[in-house]
Amino acid sequence: MQPDSPWRVYGPSCRAPQGHNKCPFCVMFIGANIAHHAQLRIKNECDAMREAFKSCFGEDSWRRRVEFKADCFANPASFMEDVMRFGPSILHFSCHGDVRGLWLSGSQSVVESGCIVDALAAHNKEVESGCRIQLVIVNSCMSGPLANVLSGCVDFVIGHGKRKVGDIEAMSFSKTLFKALGRGRSRWQFQGSQSGFVAVSSVCASI
Repeated sequence: MQPDSPWRVYGPSCRAPQGHNKCPFCVMFIGANIAHHAQLRIKNECDAMREAFKSCFGEDSWRRRVEFKADCFANPASFMEDVMRFGPSILHFSCHGDVRGLWLSGSQSVVESGCIVDALAAHNKEVESGCRIQLVIVNSCMSGPLANVLSGCVDFVIGHGKRKVGDIEAMSFSKTLFKALGRGRSRWQFQGSQSGFVAVSSVCASI
């Protein structure tokens, strides 16, 4: 990661993730808008990161290795239903957030960080090692506190620190990150994985 980057990686810095044998490798996009906040271009971000990921080697190269799942209208219940149903290795949040947590569709109040962490920690504890969430990207304002506590149950987490982030900036970051992932730009690869995914702490060092 560049010294002046607003993004921060939370997680162990001295070890690569555990081996990953599940195929196809699942990336889960969780997006949400709420009525009393500015409307985010959720679908555009989802499509852009998917295309960026496949831009280097083409869709055919990844067809049987990686699958993308998306819920662009996620609410507090549906997002965990998606996680349990698809068993993603990468979970990407795109929604409004603040230092307390995330705003999901249909919520009258923020979904607090503790609730999100408890749910994901329970999931990672219950499933087999090959089905664990290994990377969480919280592409939301002030997501550093959530990312920091998530790092206790997920190998790698990316958050925005305690700063606000604009829609254009958030979308640009998603495209850059997933293009790097699709190209395998890293020193650390997931051992045993046939998908070519990489440890995000090393990816961010190169973008």
